[in-house]
Amino acid sequence: MRRPPAYARGLLDNDLGHLLRAVRLYEDCPRSLACASALEGAGRKSAATRRFAAVPHLDAALALCTEADAERDLARARRRLHALGVRRRTTPAGNASGRAELTRSEAGVVRLVAEAPANRQVAERLSLSPHTVSSHPRRAFAKRDVISRADLTRSAADGEHGK
Repeated sequence: MRRPPAYARGLLDNDLGHLLRAVRLYEDCPRSLACASALEGAGRKSAATRRFAAVPHLDAALALCTEADAERDLARARRRLHALGVRRRTTPAGNASGRAELTRSEAGVVRLVAEAPANRQVAERLSLSPHTVSSHPRRAFAKRDVISRADLTRSAADGEHGK
């Protein structure tokens, strides 16, 4: 049985055996989100009978979703873990140097923060609230391990500001 039929059969029959077979078949597949779906299905079914047997499957799905930057799938996997009483804090994928990448929005705000002295000016320019503009640099500080706007500005000027 190939990957999609094994996964579909597992979902239709609500059969853990087929879902686990699908997980094994998807392990070396380049389609990581398909593998994450199979893992999530196996985790969902496992949770119905052996609650914590589901955690490794859901953790693996969470990791694949994080790596693929699949926010909705990531949120769903996190909710399933949360329903089991498991809290996982995910961190954004790093770049080649192992540092977390900034989101496009964070990178845009960081670029403008380098040009404009006040959050209000940046907010007006981007049609965002000043609160949103102030939160992006704070997250960027943590991701870049810097403590000042000047350091963040240097980081952006060096081309390390995100994807």
